[in-house]
Order: sequence, then structure tokens, then C-alpha cells
Amino acid sequence: MASTLAVLVLAMGGAALIADRLLAAAAEDAVRRDTERTAALLAHADFARSPAVLERVAQFLGADVITLDADRRPLAATLPPARLEDLARAVAAAPPEGVQEIVFGGAPATLGTAAAGAGAVALVYPGHVLSERRGFTLLRIGAVALAGVAVGTAGSVLAARSVVRPVRDLARAAERIAAGDLEARLEAQTGDEIEVLGRVLAAMVASLREAERLAALGRLTAALAHEVRNPLTSAGMTLEIERERLADPRGREALGIVLRELRKLALFAEKLLAFARGPGAAALRPAPLAPVVEEVLALLASQLDHLGIRVERDFAPDLPDARLDPDLFRHVVLNLVQNAIEAMPSGGSLAIAIRAVSGGGLRLAVSDEGVGVAPEDAPRLFEPFFTRKQAGTGLGLAIARAIAEAHGGSIRYRPRAPRGSTFEVDLP
Repeated sequence: MASTLAVLVLAMGGAALIADRLLAAAAEDAVRRDTERTAALLAHADFARSPAVLERVAQFLGADVITLDADRRPLAATLPPARLEDLARAVAAAPPEGVQEIVFGGAPATLGTAAAGAGAVALVYPGHVLSERRGFTLLRIGAVALAGVAVGTAGSVLAARSVVRPVRDLARAAERIAAGDLEARLEAQTGDEIEVLGRVLAAMVASLREAERLAALGRLTAALAHEVRNPLTSAGMTLEIERERLADPRGREALGIVLRELRKLALFAEKLLAFARGPGAAALRPAPLAPVVEEVLALLASQLDHLGIRVERDFAPDLPDARLDPDLFRHVVLNLVQNAIEAMPSGGSLAIAIRAVSGGGLRLAVSDEGVGVAPEDAPRLFEPFFTRKQAGTGLGLAIARAIAEAHGGSIRYRPRAPRGSTFEVDLP
């Protein structure tokens, strides 16, 4: 009996050792696949410079993400600048593609690198993440082995049906997804961690589908906006000249209506083009924020006067400059003020405030006395193409968020008491 137990212990120990080696290889392979798929996503969707996209990928994978240009210099990362320099040296010394163990920040970590277009993508997993993967799976293998010793062949058959088959089905679906088939079904109704894994993989595939859809849509909108914008500009200039020549007041008024509609179409084309370009177009430099706001208010002055909307300015004195691309950030201010105007067709008060915030940076707040936003719509305000306006495109706030993030800032909505809305933009 004792010899039998010894043999079982030795067999289980050997199986655990083999499993540990296999799981180490599997963990490295998982890091390699994650890195390659992340690189393919970022290269395909042109999101390599977007902090919001990198943060989402990092949260999903549980790893820090860094994107590099063709010379292996960092483009963007989820790490603070103080840690980015150390990691950049480690990445520069790493092979162009593959997985290796490194020491980062005084702790072991796993580094995966893969090509992404002309540049590269690196994922950095803390060492304990891989250890947890291996340790958790080893516990499962040990439990299955003990169950097999206890119940014999019947337990083995049950394990094969409840574990091996769902894992095999998930593996086959994952292989189809890796080959580009994003319609592959990922279902595992086992009631355990395998089912959780299936749901996580399904969520990742849904994100990839959405990213692919938005990337294709971005290319299409860029092409359409480019083709439409130039003819609209030429037509507007021609009509403006002809309008000045007309002596008939009614004819001048009619051409004025046509010109206004052309400007609306040109503005829509600009919005499409800005959305398709993404946040990488920002050319930041120190610049005052108040003149950008005043320029937008001057542009919309006739519309504000016509609707009887009062503008209340609250600009703090001695404001520091912000890091701005004034031409690009003007789209944010224009969209927020235009939304406020549309929310008050019968007039009201438009309050615009600029304040310095603690820790550095500026906050722009635009408030109206309109009908406000339904609570169920608030979480979706910044989604592309979401709108409750009959003639709306749903792009304005999505573009505003992309531009704010390109400036290293953020934008948010909050209801205004007793009625109305406030949109706040924070800039570093």
C-alpha cells in the first residue's frame, strides 16, 4: 500500500513538473499571441497614438502597452513618463519580435514585442500575472488528478466531457478568429472558469469587430469628406461673389439662404474629416484658451442675437497658457456652443467659464438652460453616431472627445440645476 502511494505521489509530482513546463510555454505563447493581435489591431485601425485606445487594451489584457515608431522610439504608452524611459531602453534592446523575461522597476516582468505596420507594439506583463496563470491551472490539474485517482475511469470520462471538449471547441474557435474570421462563435456552457474564458474571448472579439467597423468607416468618411469639402468651398465663394453683385433684395436673401446651407454642409464635411483623421493631427503649443472661445462666440454672434441668448463670460484673471492646437480645439468649443444654442430655441443664458484647476491645467465649462439630457442617454453622449436630434449626425461630441484626448485632456457631461446641461473640458 505504501509503495503504491509512493508511486502515485511520484507520478503526480512528475505530472505537475511536466505541466509546469508546458504551462510556462503556453503562457509565453499566450503573450506572443496577445502582442501580435494587439499589433495587428493598432496597425489596422491607426490607433497607435490614442491614449484612450491603449488604456482600453491595457485594461483588457492586464498589461502595459507601448507603441513604437520605425526607429523603436516610443509613440504612446500606458506608463507614466518616469517609468517609460526605463522600459524604452529594455524594448530597444529586445528582439524585434518574441517574448522574453526582463527586470523592470526592480521586479520580474514578461515582455512581448511584435511588428505593427512600420513600427512595433510591446506588451509588458508583471511577472506575478504569469505565475498566477500557471499556479491556477496547476491547481486545476492537481484537482483533476486527485479526482481521477478517487473515482477512476468514470471520473476521467466525466472530466473529458466537461473540460476537454469545451476547451477544444474554444481552441478551434480561437484559431478561426486568429485567421480573421470574427464571426466564429465562442460558447462554453460549463458553469466554471472555462465558460468565463469563453465570455471574455467573446467580448474581445466584439471589440475587434467594433474596431474593424470604425476603421473601415473612418476610411470611408475621410474619402467622402475630402471629395465633398473642396467643391462646397468653391461653390460658396462663387455664390458669395454673385450675391454681392445682385441689386434685388429678394435675390440676395435667397442666395443668403443657399450660402447658409452650403456652410452647414461644409461644416459637416469638416467634422467627418476630423473624426476620420483621429487625434494624431494635434500640433500642440502653448497658447491662451480665451481667444479661441471669443473667436467662436464672434462666429455665432448673429445666431445668438437672433435667438435672444445671453452670453455670460466668467474667465479667471491671469490664466496660464494651455498646450493647444487652437485650430483643432476650436472644433470642440464650436460644437459645445452650437449644442447649447440648439438646446435653447426660445432663448436663455449661455454661461462659459475658464478656470485654473489644482495640480495645473485649465477647465472650460459651457452651460445652457435647455431641456437637458435624459439620464438613460448620458452614458452614450460621446459614442460616435449616437444622437436624439432629428437632423443630427452624432459625430460632434465624439469628435470633441477625440480632440480633447489628443490634447491629453478629457471631456464630461453633468446635469445643471435646476435645468440644462454643463460640459466640462479639462486641459493639462
